[in-house]
Amino acid sequence: MNISAGIHGVGMVATGVAARAPDRITQMIYVDAFVPADGQSLLDLNEVTRPRMQELSETGDGWRVPPNPTPPDTPAADLEWLTARRVDMPIKCFETKLRLQGGPLICREVISTLPASLRPIRSGRSPR
Repeated sequence: MNISAGIHGVGMVATGVAARAPDRITQMIYVDAFVPADGQSLLDLNEVTRPRMQELSETGDGWRVPPNPTPPDTPAADLEWLTARRVDMPIKCFETKLRLQGGPLICREVISTLPASLRPIRSGRSPR
C-alpha cells in the first residue's frame, strides 16, 4: 500500500500527483489541506484571500506574492527560523487550475485539526 499525504496548500500538489500515478498510490490523507476537484485553483478554494493576493502581485513586480504575516504569538526563535526560509511565491501557484487526469481519485481521508473558521475549503466532492 502506498499512501500520500498533503498538508495545507500541498494538498493541491498531492492531488495532482495521485491523479497522474493512480497505480502507485492507494490512499490519500489530507491534513488541514485543500482538497481540489478537477479545474479548481488554490484561489478557487480560498476565495477570501484572492483579492489580497492579486493586489500584492500587482503592486509588487506583477508575478509574485510575499508570504502571509506570521501570527503575533509566534515565539522569537520560531520567527527567526521561519523568516530565514520564507520566500515570495509566484501568483501562478495560486491561480493555476488543477487538471486531474485518469478518472476518479482514489480513497481520500480528510483530517482537520483546526477550528471550523480556519479550515481550508474543500471541493464539492466528499472523500470516499
